[in-house]
Amino acid sequence: MRFISLLIITSFFISSALAQNTLIDLGSVWSYSNMNSMPDSVENNSWVDLNYDSGSWPSGAAHLGYGEGDEITEVSGNPLTVYVRHIFTVDDPSVFDQLILNLTYDDGAIVYLNGSEAWRINMPMGSVGYDTFSSSGSSDNAEASTTIANTLQIGNNILAVEIHQRSASSSDISFDFELEGNVPGQIDVTRGPYLQKASSDRMVVRWRTADSTESVLYYGADINNLSSTEMQLNPTTEHVIELTGLSSNTKYYYEIANTSLVLLPRESDMYFRTAPLTGSATGLQFWVLGDCGTANSNAALVRNAYYHEVGDRHTDGILFLGDNAYNDGTDVQYQNAIFNMYDDKLKNSIAWSCLGNHDGHSANSTRKRVHITIYLLFLSPPSVEVPPPLPKPIILLIMVMCISSFLTHMSQVGLSGAPSTIGAFRIFKIQRKIGSLHFGIIHLIQKAHTIRTPKAS
Repeated sequence: MRFISLLIITSFFISSALAQNTLIDLGSVWSYSNMNSMPDSVENNSWVDLNYDSGSWPSGAAHLGYGEGDEITEVSGNPLTVYVRHIFTVDDPSVFDQLILNLTYDDGAIVYLNGSEAWRINMPMGSVGYDTFSSSGSSDNAEASTTIANTLQIGNNILAVEIHQRSASSSDISFDFELEGNVPGQIDVTRGPYLQKASSDRMVVRWRTADSTESVLYYGADINNLSSTEMQLNPTTEHVIELTGLSSNTKYYYEIANTSLVLLPRESDMYFRTAPLTGSATGLQFWVLGDCGTANSNAALVRNAYYHEVGDRHTDGILFLGDNAYNDGTDVQYQNAIFNMYDDKLKNSIAWSCLGNHDGHSANSTRKRVHITIYLLFLSPPSVEVPPPLPKPIILLIMVMCISSFLTHMSQVGLSGAPSTIGAFRIFKIQRKIGSLHFGIIHLIQKAHTIRTPKAS
C-alpha cells in the first residue's frame, strides 16, 4: 500500500508537465487559392514552399470548403481542387521525435511539410494536377490520422494541403487540420474514454492508446482531489478499468494515466455518474440515436442540435439503435462515426448499442473483426440486477431487441437456411419506477416466433 501511495504522488507530480504539443489547432486560419487552377510558381518558389508569396490569397478559418453548409469559411467558385497554406513557428523542433497529422477532408488530399510531400490519402500515385480527381469518394468530413518523421525546422515552417474532388459533378469539399508534436515517451489516447457497465456501485471506463502501456485511472467525487486509484499493470492498447464499491447516484471525476504520466488530465466534463439505488426516485435523460453512423455533416448537425438542446444537463445514457458505422462496420468507420463524432458525451454518458446490418458487414458467425469487441460489454455486463416487484401502476417496460444475424447463423437458433434478418436475439429490459432505472440483461437465443414480450405484474 505504501508503494501505491508513492506512485500516486509521483504521477500527480508528472501530470503538471504533459508531453503534448499542438502545433496547428483545428479551426486555424489558412490562406487558400480558389483560382480554378494550380497556383503558379513565384520566383522559383512552388506554392508548397515557405518563401512562396501567397499575399494575394484570401484567408479564413477552418472548417473550410463548400457545399455542406457547416463551413466556417466558404470557398467561392466551387473549384475542383482547393490549395491551402499555413505558416507556424517552432522554437525547438528537437523535443519531438514524430509528428501526428489529423486531417478532415472530402474527397482526397495531399499534405506537404516544408516543401516536401508528407502524406496522401485517397489520391492516385504520381504527379497530380488541378483536375486530378481523388481515387474514390469519401464520406462528408471524413477524418484520418497518420504519424510521420519529424522534419520541422527552427523558426517558421509551412504546412500546405491540396484537397481534391472525386469528380467534376461532386458538390462539396471539406478541410480542417491538426498537427501535433510527439514527445519521446509520450503515449497518445486514440479512442475514448467511454463508459460501460454502469450500476449503482460500479462503472467501466475504456480507452485506446496508440502504443501499449499500463492502465491507470485516478478518480474522486471532488475534481481537485482524485484520491482513489485503479490500475492494470499489464501493457495494452485496449484499456478496461472496472471500478467497484462506488457510492450510488454520485458524480465522480477522473483522469487517465500510465505509471509515468497523465495521458488525459481531469476536466469538468471528464466524469461519470453512478445509477440511483433501486426504488429511489430521480429524473433521468436518455439520448436515442438511430442510423447515425454516416460520420458526415448531417450526423454532426443532429449531434450539435442535441448538444444545444440539453445544454449543461447531464445525459444519463445513450442508446445506439444500429447502423452505427457505414458502410461496413470496420474499426476505422466506428472511430469516425461514433468515437470521433460523440466523444464529448461518451466520456460522461453510459452507452448501449444494437447491431445493424451495416455494422455487421465485416463480420459473420465464423469471422469476427476487432471492432466487434465494442459490443461485448454492451451485451454481457456482469452487474445484472433483478429488481424487486414494483406496484403495477408505476412500471414501464422498455424492450429493445437487437437481431444479430451477422454473428449468428440460423442453424445456431434451430432454423434452417442462410443468415437472414432473423437471428439471435438480445433483449434489453429496462424497468422504470418514477425515474428509477433497473437494468437487466436477458440473453435469449430462440426462434423468432417464440419471443414473447413480458408483461408487468
